Amino acid sequence: PWTLPVYFRRLSGAVFTDVGAAFFGTLDRETVKVGLGAELLLDIVIGYYQPLTFRLGYAYGFMDPGGHSYYFLFGVPFG
Repeated sequence: PWTLPVYFRRLSGAVFTDVGAAFFGTLDRETVKVGLGAELLLDIVIGYYQPLTFRLGYAYGFMDPGGHSYYFLFGVPFG
């Protein structure tokens, strides 16, 4: 078990903000939504060739119906 072909490649983090709106017609200040969050990413390689990414994050929406949101993603990275 100590020689399993799993390589921990990179651990990184990010803090982000998101501001946006989906609208038809004129842009109104009331439709703009604002959020803030942070996430941790772990890149690994399995079997010497298959890259995978684990992503654990938290986000908070400030506008109605915002609130707390947690997420976990696991998949093949772009590129």
